[in-house]
Amino acid sequence: MALSEESFLPDAEDCAETWRQLRWPDGPEQVECGSSDVAVRTTEYRDHLYRQECEECGRWFTDRSETFIENANVGLPVWVYVT
Repeated sequence: MALSEESFLPDAEDCAETWRQLRWPDGPEQVECGSSDVAVRTTEYRDHLYRQECEECGRWFTDRSETFIENANVGLPVWVYVT
């Protein structure tokens, strides 16, 4: 049996939920204005991460916005595995 990403990486959906809980224990907040009045778009954006829209300022952001993995070309399961 050959090793593949699926054989050792955590499930992407579980990683995304854990990421959201660690980042926003009280629910998502817009990263620039700090508002917690956001509309979560549950349609998957990338690696089971979501896009949100701030109801106050109208800006869009993702679960990865303003983090060290925002522009990474590596998926969230790889980051969870490495850390």
